[in-house]
Amino acid sequence: MSKSITAAHRKRFAALREAGCITCRPRGYREPAIHHLVEGNRLGHDFTIPLCPWCHQGVPPDGLTYKQAIEELGPYFHGMRIAFEAQYGTERDLLAKTNELLGATE
Repeated sequence: MSKSITAAHRKRFAALREAGCITCRPRGYREPAIHHLVEGNRLGHDFTIPLCPWCHQGVPPDGLTYKQAIEELGPYFHGMRIAFEAQYGTERDLLAKTNELLGATE
């Protein structure tokens, strides 16, 4: 894996930020962080999905407590992975959905 960020990666990251959280889009919560897929090792910059701070690492949005966020927003990836994948699909599922949204292919 190359750690260098190319112009194409910068373009992808900008598109990910513009698209918003891939799991929260239906709810309108769009502030994404960029999550790299990990399969043994962290995959390259082409293997990235947009997740909001809640869906990524369980950081509640302003105005919600942690408990309220779980009740209203559901599970998050890095703390509730099994429940998260049961609700939203695997990282690969979300990557495919993201690439489709961006009009890209793996």
